[in-house]
Amino acid sequence: MPESALKGSEVSPQTKKMKPGNSSLKRVAELVLLFLALSASVVYFNLMDTESLYQKSLRDSSHAWVFFLGTCTLIQLLRISPIAKSRASGSLLALAFTSALLTGISIEILQPLVGRSASFLDIWYDLLGTSAAVVLHLARKTGTTWAKRAWLGLGVLGLLLISAIQPLYYLKFERLRAELFPVLFNFEHDWEREMFNTNQGAHHSVIDAPSEWQGNTGKVLRLDINSGSYPGLRLQHFEADWRQYRTLAIDIFVKKALPQPLNLRINDASHNQKYADRLNKKLNLHPGMNKVFIDLNQLLSAPAGREMDLSRMQKIILFSQQPERPFSLYIDNIRLH
Repeated sequence: MPESALKGSEVSPQTKKMKPGNSSLKRVAELVLLFLALSASVVYFNLMDTESLYQKSLRDSSHAWVFFLGTCTLIQLLRISPIAKSRASGSLLALAFTSALLTGISIEILQPLVGRSASFLDIWYDLLGTSAAVVLHLARKTGTTWAKRAWLGLGVLGLLLISAIQPLYYLKFERLRAELFPVLFNFEHDWEREMFNTNQGAHHSVIDAPSEWQGNTGKVLRLDINSGSYPGLRLQHFEADWRQYRTLAIDIFVKKALPQPLNLRINDASHNQKYADRLNKKLNLHPGMNKVFIDLNQLLSAPAGREMDLSRMQKIILFSQQPERPFSLYIDNIRLH
C-alpha cells in the first residue's frame, strides 16, 4: 500500500483530542436529560389524584420509576465527577446503588415526622428501580456483546414491570366493580374484600346467608359488634358517582332484638371529619328482615353549609356507640336505585 494511503488512513492528533471532549459533552447532555425526566416524574406523581385504589397503587409503584431515573442520574453524575478517575466502574455502581437505596430507606423512616406512615412496599419499589438502573448501566458497558445486552435489557424491563403488578390488579378490580354497579356490595366476590373492613371491637366474616333469611341463598356479611367506643363496619372504595340515582338501599337481617339502634354515617370525599359535615342516621332494626332506604336528596342536603358531592361518594359506616352487650347482624345487597 502506498505510504500516502497509510497517512490518509491515520487519525489526526486533533481528532484524537476531540474524542474525550465529545464523550464528556455527551455525558453531560445525558445527565441533563435524566435530571429533567426525574424532576418531571416527581412532580407528576406527587400531583396525581389518589382517591381510587388504582390511582394510589400507581403512585406507590411510581417509586420504582423515580428511583430508576434517580439512580441513572446518580451513576451519570459519578461518571463525570473527579471521583471516577480514582474508582473502578464496579465501585461507582456499588456507590450509586447503596446511596440511592439508603436515600429511599431514610425517606420512609422520616415519613412519620410529616404525618405520613412508612411503607415497606415503597422500599421494595425503590429496590426494583435502583436495581434496574444498575442492570441498564451494565448493558451499556463498552465491550458487552449484543446477546448479553439483550438479556440485560430484558432484566431491566422485567424489574420495572414487577412494579406494575399491583396497579394492573387494581385496574382489573375497578373494571369488575363497574360491572357490578349500581350494586355496591353483594359479597359474592373475593375482590369485594378490598372495599370493607372493621375497626377494633368489631369483627366481620362473609358467610352463607342464615337459614332464617328466607329467599336469600347467597353470601352475606356477618357483622359482630363486641365492645369499644365505636365498633363497626367501614365500606369504601365503591363506585363514587351516585348522581343518576335516587335511593341507597341496604338489606339487614337481625336474629334477635338489638340492645340499641345501629348508627349509619355516609360522607363524600370532601368530608372534614366533623359530625355536621355528613349524613348521620340511627337505624332502629327489628328481628327479621330490615330494608333500609336512604333518599339521596336527604343525603345531598345532609352536610351543614354545603351540598354532599354525589359524584365523589367515599364511605358508608355502620357502627354502634358503646354497645351495652355484644350482638350480631347480617348485611347484603347494598345498592342504588
